[in-house]
Amino acid sequence: MRFDSKYPDKLWDDSDPDYAPCMKKIRKGFVWVCPAKYKNAGFPQKTFKLAGELGDDQDHQRAAHARALTRKMLEWFDDEYYGRQPGSWGWLIGRYKTDAGSQLHRVDPGTKAGYLRFVNVVENAIGDVSIAQTDYSMLMSWVAQMEENGRSESYISRWFLHFGFVVSHGIKLEVPRCSILKAIRSEMRLGSSSQHRLEFISRDQFTTLVAKSDELALAQPGWAIMSLAMMIRFEFGLRGTDVYGEWQTGAGREGVTNNGKIWVKGLEWQHFNRDMTSLSKVPSKTLKKKNTALTFDLTQTPEIRQRLIDLRGNQITGPVLVNPETGYPPGTYWFSRRFARLRDACDLPSELQIRDLRAGAATEADLLGADDKGIQRMLGHSSAAMTNRYTRSQDKAINRVVELRQKK
Repeated sequence: MRFDSKYPDKLWDDSDPDYAPCMKKIRKGFVWVCPAKYKNAGFPQKTFKLAGELGDDQDHQRAAHARALTRKMLEWFDDEYYGRQPGSWGWLIGRYKTDAGSQLHRVDPGTKAGYLRFVNVVENAIGDVSIAQTDYSMLMSWVAQMEENGRSESYISRWFLHFGFVVSHGIKLEVPRCSILKAIRSEMRLGSSSQHRLEFISRDQFTTLVAKSDELALAQPGWAIMSLAMMIRFEFGLRGTDVYGEWQTGAGREGVTNNGKIWVKGLEWQHFNRDMTSLSKVPSKTLKKKNTALTFDLTQTPEIRQRLIDLRGNQITGPVLVNPETGYPPGTYWFSRRFARLRDACDLPSELQIRDLRAGAATEADLLGADDKGIQRMLGHSSAAMTNRYTRSQDKAINRVVELRQKK
């Protein structure tokens, strides 16, 4: 049985001479067209003009040729793209990456790209290993090998996270042993709690970063949007994606497009009211399912409000943060790279990353005694447990106990 079961047996046994898969009529002739799934996977034959024309009594010959081309395509996909024998981890990973029903295709493009990068790491490591022969001892040997190679606990946890996604897909495909391996994995302790970051940007560090960015903006105007992006992220605790957006493949949809990609999810002028006193936006991640917008009072942050007013001019639609050198919103890497330059120029710890602005917002609010539900709402989290990963004042509860005892 072939991987792609949508093709019937008559493709292989030629029992129906009229069956012509992937054949399309063009003008007076016919052409075989490779389906997008296999074309995207890299099959070299994209199209093939079939002999003859409409009404020439060669229908059976063309259909046979179409079946032959389709068989060649599927055999290539089995042998070359999956690249592994059925029953190996490489084979299952190939299914996970390409099956239409895979959970991999149910996440947004940015998340999917990150998942693919790491699952490819897993495939390179264990692609030839037999699923049936995988047991607890083998799983722990993988852990030991990664530890010997200097991999962190965070890396190992992420490795097994994506391995678990593949195992779950195997369960859906009723691959023997995957259910057992999922149970074994659930009993393994890999120190996953250590993967949570502890860094956050304090108010003083934030002020220093913005001041340096403003200084650079005097000579290079592009730094002005860097300053504004950092201010919005720190004061409102927004995700980077919800501030400066991201570029995704799929030009053709309505919106800002460039080189076959479309800009989505970032701040747009329509997210602000006419007098620039409030910002209302549906977060791109957790709360998007509920279509519930977060609304921020800009009168509480007069400096951000004034910068937005100065930047907007007569604009009422379109992206807020646009690189004046290109005329397009910068990508995530543009902001991350400039943050690193600012951090180093300000002699701040090298561990700090631009994402720690969001953690700084949550941690400062927590230290000042803000309501936990309010912090959770600001961050757009559906659970308090996730919010606790961002409020990095780990000793708050301990110090509160000491304070209460001293009062007693």
